[in-house]
Amino acid sequence: MKMNEMIKSIEESINLFGEDELAYLSLTSKNELVIRDKIAYKLYLDLKDLVIAREYSPRGISSRIDLAVLDDNKLKDIIDLKSMYTFDGVDGLEKFIDSVNKDFKKNQGLVNSEINQWSIIIATHPKQVPSKCYKDYIKYYSSIKRYINQVDKPDYLIDIMDLKIRNSFESDKYDVEHYVANVGKAFGIDVDICFWVILKNR
Repeated sequence: MKMNEMIKSIEESINLFGEDELAYLSLTSKNELVIRDKIAYKLYLDLKDLVIAREYSPRGISSRIDLAVLDDNKLKDIIDLKSMYTFDGVDGLEKFIDSVNKDFKKNQGLVNSEINQWSIIIATHPKQVPSKCYKDYIKYYSSIKRYINQVDKPDYLIDIMDLKIRNSFESDKYDVEHYVANVGKAFGIDVDICFWVILKNR
């Protein structure tokens, strides 16, 4: 799969959610699994001649791959995902970057010149501070409030993450693309989902 094809699959998978569904799910829980499953289903619809496997356990590693694309039982694409919030870009992004690098290292024994190795970093981005009346229902309400109130514009949190991610994955070793989807409203605020799609160069 090429980078533009992966971005297109992510973009179109978001359209499989109902109105405001992903905004609601992302504010009330981690969204990694629901997004993974929609991407998997979209790939399943589009790549009819290939197998799309979820939580695939290949021989040679002790853990599972979030998504795998196979052709005649041979790996073509290895896709792992990580979910966070854009406020993690201020404090704590390093642990997520370390986790991405561990996935790349974990899968290295499976990779050859015909296999693409991907990581998709997903970041929920509330564009405003929700009303205090929802604080018991929104996951990480306190952190959302604290970090948004620290910046002049909430989108500055996206800029921080983008800079740190690109600095962590050198352009000669990785191809990094950034995509932002507005996924509607929940609890009275707009929500974006940011994707950093990282392809390790062969």
